Amino acid sequence: MNRFSILLMICWFQPIHSQNQGVVIDKISKLPIPHVSIYSKKNGVVNGTMSDDMGNYNVKYTFDTLYYSHINYKDTIATFPLQNDTIFISPRTYRLKEITVTPQSVNWINDLLKEIVKNRKTLYQVDEIILGYDFLSKSLSDSTGYVFTSIGNVCQPPYKEKRLYTICPQKNVIRTNTKGSQADFAQMERSLYHPFIKRFDNRFVKNTDFKLTSFVDEKKPELLKFSYTSKKYPDNTGYILVDTLQKVIVEFEQQLGSNYNIKTNTSSFTRDLLAKRGFSYITWNTTIYGKYTMIDKSYYMTECRYQYYVQTLDNKHSYFYNTESILKLNPHEGNSDRNCQWLKLPTPYAMLIIASKNRRLMEEALLEVPVHYESF
Repeated sequence: MNRFSILLMICWFQPIHSQNQGVVIDKISKLPIPHVSIYSKKNGVVNGTMSDDMGNYNVKYTFDTLYYSHINYKDTIATFPLQNDTIFISPRTYRLKEITVTPQSVNWINDLLKEIVKNRKTLYQVDEIILGYDFLSKSLSDSTGYVFTSIGNVCQPPYKEKRLYTICPQKNVIRTNTKGSQADFAQMERSLYHPFIKRFDNRFVKNTDFKLTSFVDEKKPELLKFSYTSKKYPDNTGYILVDTLQKVIVEFEQQLGSNYNIKTNTSSFTRDLLAKRGFSYITWNTTIYGKYTMIDKSYYMTECRYQYYVQTLDNKHSYFYNTESILKLNPHEGNSDRNCQWLKLPTPYAMLIIASKNRRLMEEALLEVPVHYESF
């Protein structure tokens, strides 16, 4: 049998998967979904890509199975050959797309928002509390995949005190295709320290346009939903769900675009320094969802979904990095924290050139927590 015949047989039994293009669509709203993680895994090798702002994606590597992942949607799997270039994925929770029904200048809206600002110091995280946590973080680049899960306890200090959160990790699992990976609590830091309620002050209200939406909860008619857009940064948008009886925010979602993230998380000096080295940001988007629940007459965050997506250009080569996480917090029960080793969580940073010794020691302690390894 000649070499050509052998090659022909290999191609017959091992189909060559050509470049695949498609679009990811919300199964309910039929709208495109941006920044969906799309990856394949085989023999310890992970290849990944992302959908763009219009949900389009381009797979340039061979695959048998594609995995679609997004914090607001259920994980979806598609096998080769794909039946359709349009992939529909289902949202985790069904939410109607609201429309604006009032202008932002209505006086009663401003009065309500001022009441919320007034109440935030007396109704949110008033006392120290220990909650149980369930944490999931997933990271993807073009060639690596990483999943970290952790279960344990978290001690939340009062908002009025400038103290760090502390955690007691009790069960930690890493699934990855890269050797030497360690526990990564960065997304937990971003979730816990996200200062939405703290920043919801009179200045925030003044510099933001709020509009009432058509959202209706028949079981809780006291809930009203307001969309908002920053006057200074149009790519800082989102919504707040307000309990009009208690005058508090019980849920929020924030969409932070590239202009906002780059201008607020980096300095012009740092950007200029990186530009001279051939580095620049192409896209930097953040999506944060938070839910607050009353526990012992005070409101505490009980859920946070966080997506951190960055695409950069480094010496004419483009790279992307996407991290999604889900943090769920529950009232602490029992005495499982008696023999717990409590570790401090440092505050998150977008870019840190020099770390203090204290911060370094905190980060090293988190990296050294016992973990169980599994294949990605």
